[in-house]
Amino acid sequence: MTDRPRYDAAVIGAGHNGLVTAAYLARGGYRVLVLERRDKVGGILADIVLGPGLKAPALTQTVGRLRPSVIRDLRLAAHGLELIRPVVRLFAPQPDGDGVTLWADPRRTADGLRSLSEHDAAAFPAFDRRVRTIASFLAYLDA
Repeated sequence: MTDRPRYDAAVIGAGHNGLVTAAYLARGGYRVLVLERRDKVGGILADIVLGPGLKAPALTQTVGRLRPSVIRDLRLAAHGLELIRPVVRLFAPQPDGDGVTLWADPRRTADGLRSLSEHDAAAFPAFDRRVRTIASFLAYLDA
């Protein structure tokens, strides 16, 4: 009989961050227990049922910030991961029924902003270029 514990680590929560953490620990030779209070994994990326036949992500977000190194290290593509580039990046509904849509195409976003603010529509392309420049730099930090 041994006093060795059954698990070396416990990960609380089976959302995407918990699952990545557990996978890296297991790759490192640790015996990992993942605990999740819900009956499914995925956390904020898992679907919730809004009504009969109507499902939506619990929190609409892109996994664009999923590090490329994680995708490579855990061979996620070999396990079926397929990243889909959405046409709409964000939609913010307004109480009057209107909304603001940030499209993948910055020109389309600027066109939509024009109905709210000509100034913002004119400034958006430069803002978008700056954000993309910063994002491309940040990608090098995790190359």
